[in-house]
Amino acid sequence: MSETFNNKISLLAPFREHPDSDNPYAAYEAARGQSDTDLPRGGEGPSDGGSGLDQAPRPRRAFGWTSNDGIRGLIKYAANPTKRIPTGLWQIDNMIGGGVGRGEVCVIIGKSGSGKSIVGQNILEANLDVPAVFFSFEMPGTMLLTRSIAMWSNKTHDTIFQQVESNNLDPEMLADWEDSHSKHYFVTRTGLDLAAMSSTLKEAEEQLGERPAIVIIDYMELVAAAGGGETIDNVTSVAQAIKGWAKEEEVACVMLHQTNKSLRHGDAPDEDAARYGGFTEADIVIGVWRPHKWQPKNKGDQPMPTPSIDYLKGYFGINLIKNRPKIELQEQGYLVPVHPSGRVTAPKGGTLALVTPGGGGPF
Repeated sequence: MSETFNNKISLLAPFREHPDSDNPYAAYEAARGQSDTDLPRGGEGPSDGGSGLDQAPRPRRAFGWTSNDGIRGLIKYAANPTKRIPTGLWQIDNMIGGGVGRGEVCVIIGKSGSGKSIVGQNILEANLDVPAVFFSFEMPGTMLLTRSIAMWSNKTHDTIFQQVESNNLDPEMLADWEDSHSKHYFVTRTGLDLAAMSSTLKEAEEQLGERPAIVIIDYMELVAAAGGGETIDNVTSVAQAIKGWAKEEEVACVMLHQTNKSLRHGDAPDEDAARYGGFTEADIVIGVWRPHKWQPKNKGDQPMPTPSIDYLKGYFGINLIKNRPKIELQEQGYLVPVHPSGRVTAPKGGTLALVTPGGGGPF
């Protein structure tokens, strides 16, 4: 990802050999025996139905796009080195094709206190070179900053918290954090609806000098909508609206969501736990749970031994519940180590323990 946003668009084979390297459509046009001016034009900007075209001039199409629009959009997408934004959880990324694509919605679900916000911030920390917007509708700015600084510096959150409380912050560390997060834009203002969030993306683009590629929303129920509240109908309408919004804005969208009340603490989220909370609208659904909180469900089941509880406090449970990009699921989840800083330590190539949710415990 280190060179992704500064390089010119470079084509994937077999389009690389065409001498007109600045035109990603040149090989396609040559194959059809057409020049760029011969080809019909698609819609402009977000109103092109998601084909992603940006060639001008052309007439705006309010709703749809032609087969030619679609092919040109696909070529542009294939040539874009930032087509998918990784979550930093490489086992999950491997199953979803490398990350969350522009226009796709990834919902991270879990009970309150399961670690959803920490996972959301870890996705941000895994993409320091990607222009991003973090909508923190739940956490205040100070908490958001201390968590981020702890994750980035690999210091415990308590260490950073105590530095703040004692007014003993390290100026060099703060300066380095600022430089490393220069492509991120943070929003802690509450009560924003999607129109205001679109305006925020424009504001972020002006401040960052680049169009944001990924948006993280913490959390979905706090996006303002007509009617308000966290009723099933309202949450479903918000999820539907965000899906359309992500496609129109052409951003990868990660949003956090509380599971329904039927899920017990310590149990892995499943499809039922995600119902009426964006499951239908989402392209990807990732479950998060704290396995050390597991309790026996049936009378006579053995409780988890204390050493196992203490051991599991250093892990999150992560599972993939829905995977529209590749239609690949795995019944098991993973135990993902979490550093005291809050940083998820699951580097590419590492081995994670598999867990089978439910039954007689987290193992």
